Amino acid sequence: MKIKNWGTLAAVGAAGAYLASICPRINNRPDISSFEGKVFAHRGMFGGQIAENSIEAFEKAVENGYGIELDVQLSSDGQAVVFHDSSLLRMYGEAKSVSELTAKELSEYGIPTLREALEVIDGKVPLIVELKGYTSDVSVCPIAAEILDEYKGEYCVES
Repeated sequence: MKIKNWGTLAAVGAAGAYLASICPRINNRPDISSFEGKVFAHRGMFGGQIAENSIEAFEKAVENGYGIELDVQLSSDGQAVVFHDSSLLRMYGEAKSVSELTAKELSEYGIPTLREALEVIDGKVPLIVELKGYTSDVSVCPIAAEILDEYKGEYCVES
């Protein structure tokens, strides 16, 4: 047999090698059936007097059986906190950056740490954890991963 197109053969070989390298991740995926057909409360169930990504919004979502999507970023003291925006402007009318405030200062606005949120949710509903990166600093990833490694509930991480 004479091979006419070495480029095509190389591409097919590379694709095969790629598929073989990811096969363990495809075959060993955890059971995600708890996510299938689930309705998720984006930033918890908020509205009225309940702020998004707050303990109250998470409690209400759990009470109603909704999965929860929440956002995680770092405070100035390296704590994983649950808040969507890079600043407090939209939610609280203050042009303060989340990354410039400590977790204690953020708690005065009702902004929880990831650990506090996970304590309340307590594995009762599945989570979608979105890691926020408003700078080139990606240290939120290992910090959130360490916290999530201790969590017994089902979750997935996105960014």
